[in-house]
Amino acid sequence: MDSHETVQLGAFTVELVRVTHSIPESSAIIVDTPAGRLINTGDFRLDPEPLDDRPSDIQRLKQLGDAGVLLLMSESTNTTRLGRTPTEHTLQDSFYELMGQTKGRLVVAAFSSNMNRIQMVVNAAHHYGRKVALDGRSMLTVAELAVRLGNLKIPKDALVPIHEASSLPDNQVVVICTGGQGEPGAALSRMSVGEHRSIKLRKSDAVVISSTPIPGNEQSYAQMGDDLARIGVKQFRHPTHEIDGSGPLHVSGHAFRDEHAEMIRLTRPAYVMPIYGGPLPRQYHRDIALRQSIPSNNIIMAENGTVLDMSLGKAPVITGTVSAGSRLVDQTGAVVPEIVTKDRMQLKEDGVLVVILTVDRGVRLLSSPDIVTRGFVAIRDNPAVIDGLRTELRTAIKKTTRIASRSDIDHLKDTLRLVTTKYLFKRTEGTPGVVVVVNVVAKDGSTNRVASPVADTH
Repeated sequence: MDSHETVQLGAFTVELVRVTHSIPESSAIIVDTPAGRLINTGDFRLDPEPLDDRPSDIQRLKQLGDAGVLLLMSESTNTTRLGRTPTEHTLQDSFYELMGQTKGRLVVAAFSSNMNRIQMVVNAAHHYGRKVALDGRSMLTVAELAVRLGNLKIPKDALVPIHEASSLPDNQVVVICTGGQGEPGAALSRMSVGEHRSIKLRKSDAVVISSTPIPGNEQSYAQMGDDLARIGVKQFRHPTHEIDGSGPLHVSGHAFRDEHAEMIRLTRPAYVMPIYGGPLPRQYHRDIALRQSIPSNNIIMAENGTVLDMSLGKAPVITGTVSAGSRLVDQTGAVVPEIVTKDRMQLKEDGVLVVILTVDRGVRLLSSPDIVTRGFVAIRDNPAVIDGLRTELRTAIKKTTRIASRSDIDHLKDTLRLVTTKYLFKRTEGTPGVVVVVNVVAKDGSTNRVASPVADTH
């Protein structure tokens, strides 16, 4: 990027231009076409002082604008926020202060892709003599790659495996993990409900959530906060950092309104197309473009799948739409729905367990629960696990007094599926797909069979 190399692809010339973002090595994409120059900003902010000392290439963006830009396709994530995104390095003091004032263990949850943020936590931990344990599959994967590329610098002997963290004195360890959005199965989410294999949180611990909820994750974010509160740990969260007693703990990776305006001024495009965001953020982006003297007719409000025809010397024209979005195709050539793909992935990783129960309308078991497994555990080799599951199922059945409607059956199978899932994870740490089949036998001997599909277990 920094040497402005280009790649020729038929009639197109492609160049990458460095922009700052929460992910290292982010770039805008420049495509020179016979009709004119196109710029896709990608996710960006115009941070003048990034932690890695690699700011957005403002000079190159201006050069491109001087040479002429036909269309600017610019992200719209934070077009509702005034001013400019705070620079990332302003968070460094917050982590130093937290490290210095916390006497027990410190758990920091952050986006695994944000290596600048991880670097700041590592710097503060090293300053106070704490060992660092990384946890979360994506955290470990990205960190390993970042170290190889030089985007993450970890002092010698600073890292310890997560399973050794509990053996260290509380004031000598910090855990950096995934789960800042409350994602099910992420490291901090498992810690918050006491299901993490290596870290059992205590009241003497402190948890830092270095993020704000992404739209759509508000409920899981709040639920994790509630779960941590029940444990009694001290929480430091960015949305409440002033109340919690810390400095800011998160800055966005996306430009605010003033930076969007600057991007338009730098590139001076003939046309602007707001992208990356729902209709409302893109509408606010349109307003920014109007304030930068882009004519209303030169602002293209396209939806996913819109076909835009751009020809030399002619104004861009929307000519129709095409099907947009992901389509997964299996080896037979059939399109596979997303729900089927999830089921296949779970069956591949963890197998399936089927629970079959026969009850009467009074919810009395008429036979011992039948259990069938495939790809999970062998029933013959794990009699204690299977017998224990049958006991858990009998106990759960006794708490249901009557089946009078379809909703009663649905509630029963949901309860049984939850009981089964929790029991299996506790005993085996496995998470197979669980199918619950309930046969309800009426007085006349007829049977109503209700199955709970694998997809409901996610």
